[in-house]
Amino acid sequence: MPWVERVIRDAEAAGEFDDLVGTGKPIDDLDRHYEPAWWARRFIERQRRNDAAVDVAARLRRELPHVLADRDEGTVRKRLEAYEEEIVSINRGLASNDRLEPVDVEKMLTDRARRHS
Repeated sequence: MPWVERVIRDAEAAGEFDDLVGTGKPIDDLDRHYEPAWWARRFIERQRRNDAAVDVAARLRRELPHVLADRDEGTVRKRLEAYEEEIVSINRGLASNDRLEPVDVEKMLTDRARRHS
């Protein structure tokens, strides 16, 4: 048996392939017509999602202090919930290690109330 096959079998026996992404799922786009530039299209889509996440994170850093300073708690809650929905939407298309930290609306409102009292 060639060395490579032996290494693969040893790794399989050790369970090193058990938690791979997509295990047990059909291969994406297997039934689609072959496109030579498929990898470029996926790369661009992934970059667009990552760019959107970076843009939202930057906007949150800029806007969040102003939102939390608003006197009307209802307005603050609505804005925080909108941020939360946007982050959830963006995170759906990102790899787990690229996801944005979710907005904890209740915690932020509680912390805001403590600071303003």
